[in-house]
Amino acid sequence: PEATFSHLAGVKYFGHSAEYKPLESIDDVFAEVEKGRTQYGIVPVENSIEGAVFSTLDCFMKYKVQICGEVRLEISHNLVCRSGNRSDIQTVASHSQPLTQCRQWLRRHLPSVPTLPVFSTGVAAQMAANNPNIGAIASSLAIKTYELQVVVKGIEDYRGNTTRFLVIGNTSPSASGRDRTSLLIGLMDRPGALNEVLTVLSEENINLAKIESRPIKGKQWKYLFFLDMMGHIQEEQISRGCERLGSLCSYFEWLGSYPQSDSPTDL
Repeated sequence: PEATFSHLAGVKYFGHSAEYKPLESIDDVFAEVEKGRTQYGIVPVENSIEGAVFSTLDCFMKYKVQICGEVRLEISHNLVCRSGNRSDIQTVASHSQPLTQCRQWLRRHLPSVPTLPVFSTGVAAQMAANNPNIGAIASSLAIKTYELQVVVKGIEDYRGNTTRFLVIGNTSPSASGRDRTSLLIGLMDRPGALNEVLTVLSEENINLAKIESRPIKGKQWKYLFFLDMMGHIQEEQISRGCERLGSLCSYFEWLGSYPQSDSPTDL
């Protein structure tokens, strides 16, 4: 939705002049891109404090899209409400991730105030704008969009809280010289299958930046693995490594090769 951190990530990547289409869920973003109703989508994929965003990883298993780019935001959470007075807040609403990232502050400073998980920080801000007794944990853009007042700035429990977002579309860009390649693989059902994959990467001198497993829906105890490697599919060692992995794995999908993001911007 509008004024969320995903919206801010889109503004950082595409600029203010792009046309933005707010959607309620990550699933909706993937569906719009896959069906060609929008050219690009912005989705969060991992947070430096809370780890992977599983709903995004699961969507890569459901939809056929390509990763086109990435953007990192250093995120500061603000407690906001209509009046700007902490005493007016009887409920704190936000997306589950910000609520988790601010739980220690909330426990110390608002111990008797219940929290309410909602679809997004944008929805929480809208609720706070419509109800004087609801506080929201929201972005700086939400404060301007919904004419809210800041109660306390920077209530996140850990500084340097950074979220990585992916830009999804239908084609990946050419090599930039500083790229990342993402794969989705399934392992053969035999001992040492994961070690075989890691051995290929080692032999090809490929730097593995991330590996994450997710269960396959409807197949008990079966998993797919997400791999992020440094380099582009057009580079010889990445291309050769992917070819070798394809012959080793029960499932292999190249999700895209794309430029690495710049240093995170504090929002």
